[in-house]
Amino acid sequence: MKIVIIEDDSDIREFIEIALNFGFSSPEISMTHLGRAGINLVKENKPDIVLVDLGLPDMRGFDVIKEIRKDSDVPIIIETARNADNDIVQGLTLGADDYIDKPYSQMELVARIKAVLRRTAAASSSGKDFEGVHYDDIKHIAQYKDRSVSLTPTEAVIFNAFLHKEDKRLSFDELSNIIWGTASTGANDTIRVYIHRLREKIEELTEERVSFIYRRGDAFYLTKQ
Repeated sequence: MKIVIIEDDSDIREFIEIALNFGFSSPEISMTHLGRAGINLVKENKPDIVLVDLGLPDMRGFDVIKEIRKDSDVPIIIETARNADNDIVQGLTLGADDYIDKPYSQMELVARIKAVLRRTAAASSSGKDFEGVHYDDIKHIAQYKDRSVSLTPTEAVIFNAFLHKEDKRLSFDELSNIIWGTASTGANDTIRVYIHRLREKIEELTEERVSFIYRRGDAFYLTKQ
């Protein structure tokens, strides 16, 4: 497994490196304290996952995410200050796949990374068409006629789950299990961000002023209305 760490605190970088060597077999770890250097590492190394601290000395972590997303759909986990809800929402909206609150334990970090990697693998299961929209399970791309849009691994696994549900209905608990492998009522706000971002991409792709995903009660539905 290849991982790029973009973190300005040397103690935290060491902490992360120890966790990765404990939690994974022979990981290839590249680290930097600068955002611009981190962007270059992602381009050069094509990692399996990227960990980005939002507080960097040369540029904002949000801008790092935006730059990475221009060329890559690599899974991204952001590090945030505890209870920094606005940062979490902005990071997820820009294309991050998950977040972890500082301070965190090494076991928690490894678990978060493994959960995101599982979602990446799950997003590669066979896709289906829906209302003319097709999900390319190799490239993580949703296609409509001659247009296409890239989905992050988390967006892809959610869209694929909708496509494979006969009733096209996913509850908050089902989405939580799909994303993190466990039901978590405290994650509803985060799930709403994922759904909002996915819905915007699909509706922009089709150029239709209709909703493709809507909420009713404690569940979301994939439907054209």
